[in-house]
Amino acid sequence: MGTEEVRRCVLSSASTHEWKYDVFVSFRGEDIRKTFAAHLFRALRQAGIFYFRDNDKVETGVFIEPKLLDAIRRSRVALVVFTANYADSWWCLNELVEILACHRRLGDHQGHVVLPIFYDVEPRDVRKQSGRFRDGFGRCLAAHTDDLLVLKWRDALEEAGNLSGWHLNNDANGDQSNFIEQIVGHLVSISPRSICPYLVKNAIGVDSFVEDVISLLEIGSEADVRVAGLWGMKGIGKTTVAKVVCNHVFRKFEGVSLLENVGEANLDTLLLLQRRLLHDVLKIQGLETFDLNSNINEIKTKLCRKRILLVLDNITNTDQIEYFGAGDREWFQYGSRILITTRDEQLLEDLKVDNKYMLPGLTHKESLQLLSHHAFRKDHPEDGFKELSESLVHYTVDFQ
Repeated sequence: MGTEEVRRCVLSSASTHEWKYDVFVSFRGEDIRKTFAAHLFRALRQAGIFYFRDNDKVETGVFIEPKLLDAIRRSRVALVVFTANYADSWWCLNELVEILACHRRLGDHQGHVVLPIFYDVEPRDVRKQSGRFRDGFGRCLAAHTDDLLVLKWRDALEEAGNLSGWHLNNDANGDQSNFIEQIVGHLVSISPRSICPYLVKNAIGVDSFVEDVISLLEIGSEADVRVAGLWGMKGIGKTTVAKVVCNHVFRKFEGVSLLENVGEANLDTLLLLQRRLLHDVLKIQGLETFDLNSNINEIKTKLCRKRILLVLDNITNTDQIEYFGAGDREWFQYGSRILITTRDEQLLEDLKVDNKYMLPGLTHKESLQLLSHHAFRKDHPEDGFKELSESLVHYTVDFQ
């Protein structure tokens, strides 16, 4: 199942099942608790992903503790980290049985997702309990004689080994840092909490403009990097249109960042905007940033593998886009798009944008609706104020 299919499944899930956690992670603590698991949990926390972690788990008795069962059943995504000794733990095996039972019960209609992570074993070894995986499983079998339970374990391992997942060597060439970045990025992309931060309420009269700008971006083509320009007089609504565009298309990109009022930024503000760009795309809190020039290199290095939409708002000088690496398209991942808003049409010509769009003013009807919304909290004037409202709108529209 691809990212978009998983995302649609998650986002379309009914609200009848109450999710408490974004992620439950099943792993054998002795193998990776202080290494891979510790780094994974830190990355999840930085990305704002709410996960269940039981640091005090003690493997006693035969059955999983009720609080752990509840966490498994109320986590939307289950990550199962298969290590060579994962099956040496009956506790891990019982977690896996319960995770897959939840998936069969909730997966299709509630958006439950299971993602196996093959850390130092092959999927076929998990599936067949062979290779490096066999010894650990053998030790567990030697300590348990319940044939029905063993059959459940074998069936769960076979089912999990057949699921599409992540492989440390195949997907990241053994680079754990890159591997974790990929996993967390995928979780962010399918999370229903991935809500566009640029939602604009009561954006009156902009629908047709938004459609035109989206058309200019040519998002369906991933063969290149394209730059579009949106220009118009001060206060006409360029930033609003750009925000609504972001809200419409943000799921088509791996990261979206709208940097407002770049043209009026001073040195300190530019540093903050550079940091915001990195955070918006990487979803990592507490990123270290440096001086303006060093940050440009950080942006190019960290974002070059991401298909992004970058909006640079209110550009007043061609040099300003350089602070965000946008003066050079070569480093951007194909399929990325850059949208520049400005009052100066000539600036867009100088930047050699691929397409540009002049934002016209609102019609008389739309202007009256906008005035009424702000003045009367409704889409038409209050009784007794219609004539005055009409006069104000007539004056402003004529002035434009």
